[in-house]
Amino acid sequence: MIMLATDELSANEQIEQILKQHQLDGIENWVFADENSQKLRFEIDPKWYGELPRTYFFDPAHQRTGISGVMSKEAYEAMFAKIIK
Repeated sequence: MIMLATDELSANEQIEQILKQHQLDGIENWVFADENSQKLRFEIDPKWYGELPRTYFFDPAHQRTGISGVMSKEAYEAMFAKIIK
C-alpha cells in the first residue's frame, strides 16, 4: 500500500500526525510537491476530478479501480481479498 496526500507540502506535519493517529505511519506515503495539484491529479488519473479521499486498487494484471469517498475497513478488506486472489 502506498499513500499519497494531495495537500501542499506545508501540511506535512499535520499529515504525519494523522497517519500516526490512524497507525498508518509505517506505510509508504508521499505528498504532492508541485503547486499545480490539478495537473498532478490529471497525471495520476484523467478521470479524477479531485474528489477526496481517492483510493486506487491494482489487480495482479495492473488493472486499476478508482474509488472516491471514505471506505470502511470492511470495504478495504474486501477489495484486498479480491485483488490478492
